[in-house]
Amino acid sequence: MMRFAKYWQKDTVTLHGRNGESASVTGWGASNESHTEARRHATERAELLANILQHKHTLTEYEYADDYIREEQLVEIKNRDDEVVAILSRNSYGAVILNTDRVVFGDIDIHKPGAMARLLRYIGIPLKDKQYYLKKIESYHNTHPSLVFLVYETCAGLRFIISNREMAPDAPEVKTIFKALKVDPLYRRLCHTQSSFRARLSPKPWRIGMDRPQSRFPRLEPEQQHDFDLWLHTYQITASNYASAHFMAAFGEAGIPNNIQLVLDIHNKYACQQGAPLA
Repeated sequence: MMRFAKYWQKDTVTLHGRNGESASVTGWGASNESHTEARRHATERAELLANILQHKHTLTEYEYADDYIREEQLVEIKNRDDEVVAILSRNSYGAVILNTDRVVFGDIDIHKPGAMARLLRYIGIPLKDKQYYLKKIESYHNTHPSLVFLVYETCAGLRFIISNREMAPDAPEVKTIFKALKVDPLYRRLCHTQSSFRARLSPKPWRIGMDRPQSRFPRLEPEQQHDFDLWLHTYQITASNYASAHFMAAFGEAGIPNNIQLVLDIHNKYACQQGAPLA
């Protein structure tokens, strides 16, 4: 299950040092049951963080993985059976994110080649640019013809979607595919810990001449929400002139299952404005 919560609260614990100094530690709590449950969770998190700081412990992988995704949930995408197949959320810097635990999205970040890489091209070593990774996906498909890949260009690399088979984020086959195609390591960890694949549908604000929002969800103070609403109004107007992805190629042919088609339609509608610059 994707780790989203309807209710958020925070709590603060005060630490007292041996020399009389004090410090505050704030923990965020989340719940899908009630604000009361979210508050209880916030207190537990604040006390845990305080204990870690006081005794110099470290967080375990389990404690990280138990967290909810701290993003505003915008809308649930449901199929005809009323099952949630995707969630649209807004991330910490204000972009709209498509989250799904059924449809494989993979992001490949491509760094601009340096002078040495350009020189090596003259002795037959290819540049690892977008075309290089596009061919890598095509080659992978040729040895795994049962999978259909839809490939998109993004501002900083490539994005692929497997369009003919639903897979879970923690499936061993997904790990194999991501490793073979050099999917961004941070993205791979996020998929595992958050139990979902993610695809950004709107541009990063700094790529369209805007700053990040000054606050992060959840905004419990009215002033924070007011400032964010003003920021969001400008962002939505500016973002409408940009795309997050452009379709490049398809490798393989097969029918698209209904759940995947539903997610694919959302992705293409909001991420792929034709003719718009990538951001």
